Amino acid sequence: MATLDRLDPLTMVYDGDCGVCEAMASWVVRRAPHVLAVSSGQFIKQTQHPDPAHFNRELLMLDGDGNEFWGPEAALMCLRESGHPVLGWQGWTPVWRVLYPVIARNRSRISRVLGLRSECRLEPGPKVQA
Repeated sequence: MATLDRLDPLTMVYDGDCGVCEAMASWVVRRAPHVLAVSSGQFIKQTQHPDPAHFNRELLMLDGDGNEFWGPEAALMCLRESGHPVLGWQGWTPVWRVLYPVIARNRSRISRVLGLRSECRLEPGPKVQA
């Protein structure tokens, strides 16, 4: 697991109890080694983030300046950084805004279907508007 002693140009903070989230983090780091992937538990311990429950609802990407990008925007950044020629296309933004909340709400179920860990701590979150 990575240590968070600095903010890399891009830092991905994912739900470490979620199999789909963990698999996505591994996939992104393999394709984009300049992205630091950190579990939400480790991030919260090291940064004392003011809203730890937020990580049970959404993915976070931080840029080198500390700007936070949550949910669908964070997922799209991960895909763009991975260099995927189709999934990272900026034109997918409206689709991701609709699709991301559905995946996030069902990530425990999706993890089980894929044979991944499914210990996600799902908490209701704000609706993401398209």
